[in-house]
Amino acid sequence: MNTEFLRAFARRIATERRITPADVAQLREHEATYDGEFDGLSVADTLLAIDAAAADSCEAWRSFFIDAMADILVWGERPTGVVSAAIADWLLARIKLDGGRAASASHRALLVALVREAHDCDPRLAATAFGYEAAAQNAPRAPVARTLGWLDASGLTI
Repeated sequence: MNTEFLRAFARRIATERRITPADVAQLREHEATYDGEFDGLSVADTLLAIDAAAADSCEAWRSFFIDAMADILVWGERPTGVVSAAIADWLLARIKLDGGRAASASHRALLVALVREAHDCDPRLAATAFGYEAAAQNAPRAPVARTLGWLDASGLTI
């Protein structure tokens, strides 16, 4: 995605404070037709800003936001299929946390989607996704299947 297009879109959303299905259709159209280079983390940062600016958003936005962020953070960054410690640090520094868990529903859904999508995930991100941030402070790096097994073993219902 073109970062200039997204920044203009973000400014409009910040003014209007809502995202409609027509807005999401515009983003999907841009995404489908844009074939230039882009900086994935800049795009992800702008998508996070758009999400934060919208006091009211539609379900289509949440779906687009989560899919686009997973594409960028899991498949667009190297190594592919891995949410590294650096990406986890980057993301956790940008989302609002409440008691070690993502405060907004879209951020919680994003974290869960990243953990499920990645072949390997930083355990702090996985723990934060499922509300176990404190338990993962010194956890060793683990494949997602093992991480999810550890989290599911606690009896947590997702």
